[in-house]
Amino acid sequence: MKTTAKPPEGATRLPVPVGAQIRRRRLAAARCEPLPCGHRDPLDCLASPDGPSTYGLTEQELKRHAAQLIRCGWTPAEVRARLALPTREAA
Repeated sequence: MKTTAKPPEGATRLPVPVGAQIRRRRLAAARCEPLPCGHRDPLDCLASPDGPSTYGLTEQELKRHAAQLIRCGWTPAEVRARLALPTREAA
């Protein structure tokens, strides 16, 4: 039987499991210089913002999003902390 190093033309490669992808990313990030914030992976910075964020929404979109979060069970204080809304708008 003949074997080749490459898959036959037209064959699809199996997807790499997510766990393996995360491990590879963490190993690669460990080899990098730390960012100014101290993280080595920029995605870690996005996962834990330093302060309130508006997510690039307009004021009207922010108010709608705040109302949706409250309907989903967030407290007004949690919404204000995350979206930097004045007290009266998140209530």
